[in-house]
Amino acid sequence: EQALRDFNKAISINTRYTEAYNRRGIILNQNGDTAGALEDFNTAIELDPAYGAAYFNRGFLYLGRNLPDKAIDDFSRAIELSPAFAMAYIQRGAAWHQKGNPEKALTDINKALELTPDDPEAYYHRGVIFIEKRNFERALTDFSTALKLNPNYADVYNKRGEVWSETNDIAKAMKDFTSALKINPDLADAYCNRGILWSRKNNDDQAILDFNKAISLDPNSSKAYYHRGIALNSKGLYYPAIADYNKAIELNPTSAKAYNQRGISWDNKNNLRQAIADYTKSLEIDPQYAAGYFNRGLAWIKKEDFDKAIEDFSQAITIFPNHGMTYLQRGIGWKKKEQYDKAIQDFNKALEIDPMFANAFLQRGMVWGLKNDYQKAITDYTEAIELQPQLAEAYYNRGLAWDYLGNKEKSLADSAKAASLDSRFAVTSGDYSSQARPAEPEEKKAKPVISKDAKEYLNKGLAWDKQGKYDEAIEDYNRAIRINPNFASAYFYKGLAQYNKGELKTALSDFQKALNLDPENSEYKKIVSSLNAKMKEDSTAPAKENGS
Repeated sequence: EQALRDFNKAISINTRYTEAYNRRGIILNQNGDTAGALEDFNTAIELDPAYGAAYFNRGFLYLGRNLPDKAIDDFSRAIELSPAFAMAYIQRGAAWHQKGNPEKALTDINKALELTPDDPEAYYHRGVIFIEKRNFERALTDFSTALKLNPNYADVYNKRGEVWSETNDIAKAMKDFTSALKINPDLADAYCNRGILWSRKNNDDQAILDFNKAISLDPNSSKAYYHRGIALNSKGLYYPAIADYNKAIELNPTSAKAYNQRGISWDNKNNLRQAIADYTKSLEIDPQYAAGYFNRGLAWIKKEDFDKAIEDFSQAITIFPNHGMTYLQRGIGWKKKEQYDKAIQDFNKALEIDPMFANAFLQRGMVWGLKNDYQKAITDYTEAIELQPQLAEAYYNRGLAWDYLGNKEKSLADSAKAASLDSRFAVTSGDYSSQARPAEPEEKKAKPVISKDAKEYLNKGLAWDKQGKYDEAIEDYNRAIRINPNFASAYFYKGLAQYNKGELKTALSDFQKALNLDPENSEYKKIVSSLNAKMKEDSTAPAKENGS
C-alpha cells in the first residue's frame, strides 16, 4: 500500500515517469486490478517504446489472463530489446506451452538455461512441459534440480508431487504436497492435489477437508469442485456431488469428465434419463471419450436396452481396446440377448487382457450353465473362487451347477458358503433383507416384522460366521431368536453355522424351522431336501476309515 501511494505521488509530480507507471502496474496486477495494471503498462510503452521491462510485465499479465498470443508478442519484443533477457525466454516458453506448442516452449526454456544455468524457474517450467509429454523421469530430474537451487519453491514441490502421484508413489506424493503447503499455506492447487491422494487412499473425509480448503482459497477452481464431487459421490452423497459437478461445469463448460461424473451420480440416484443425457453431453464435447460410452452403456443395460448398450460398449472398445471391463459388460449384454457364443468371446477377451479377472470367470461360467455345459461352468466358478474367495455369487452358481449334475452334497456345501458370505443368496423374505436374492421370484405373502435388536444380533452372528467363529455366531443367532421366535433367517443362519461345525442333525432341525416359518423360500426348500438326502445316504453307506 505504501509503495502504491509512493508511485501515485511520483506520477502526480511527473506524469511522464515511465518506470513509476511500470512498477505501479506490477503492484496493481498483483492486487488483482488487471485493468489498472494494463493501463499503466500501456502508458509506460507509449512513453518509451523501447522499454523492455514494460513489454515483459504486460506479457506476464496477458499470460495470467490466458491470452498466449498477446503474451508471446510482448515477450518477443522484450527479447528483441534485450537478447540476454533469460526470464523473457522462460515466460515466452510458458506462453507457448499455454498455447499448446510444447516444442517451441522447450526451445525457449532451453535458451534461458543457456543464459542462466542456475535459474530454478526455468527448470520448473521445463519440468511442467515434460509432465505433459509423459516424460516423468526428466520431469523429476528438473524439479529436483530446481529444489536444490531453491529449497523453498512451493510450486515445484506441488508439481513433483503430481509426478509421484502419476507414477503411483503415493507416499512421496503426499510428502511433496504437504511440503508445498508448509512453504505456502495458500497454495490452493496443492490442497486439491493432496485431496485427490486422500480419495485414492479411500479417505474421503480427509479428501473433502482438503478440497474445502482449496475452494476457500480459489473459488474458481473447477478442478477442486470436480474432485470434491467424486469424494461426495463415493460417500453416497449424490445430490451434494451433483451440486459440485454443476459448479465445475459452470467454471469449465467443456469438461467432458464433469458431465460424465455428474451422470454417474444421477445413475446412482436411479435417474437414468438424466444420467444418459449427461453421458451424451460428455460425448458431444469429446467424441473419443471412452468412459462416456462405457457408462452410457451401463445405463442402457439398466434400462434393458441391450442393443444400445452393446453399441456403446463397442464404441468404447474401438477407442480403448485394452479395457477388460468393457468386454465383460458387452458380454453381459450379449448374454441378456441370449447370444451366448458372442458373450463367451467377449469374456474370453476380458480374460486375455486380465487373466486374474474373477468376474469374467463368473460371467463365463453363467453362460456355460445357460448352454447346459455344467462341467465347464463349474471349472469357471472354481477359477473365480480361487481368485476371489469371498465371491458369494460364484459359490451360489457353482452350487446350482452341482445340483444339476446330481451332486447334492457339493451343491449344499456351496449354497451354505454363499449364504454365509452374502445373505442375498439365502433370504428372499422381508424378515431381514430388503434386497431380494438374485433370480428369486417376488414374495407371495407378507412376512412378520422383525425388530431392530433381533436384526442387530443377526448381523453380529454373520460377522462371526465370516471369521469362522461358529459358536459365537450361534450364540448371537439364539439371541435374535429369543427376541423374535418367528425370525426365519436367524434359524437358517444358525443352521448354516451348525452345518459348518459338522452338526448335521442340529443343522437340519434349524433349516426345517426356517422353512416352516417361510415355506415359500426356495433356498430353504433346497437345503432341507439336499441335507435330508445326504443324511439318508450317509446312514446307508458302509462305515469309512478315519481320514478317508
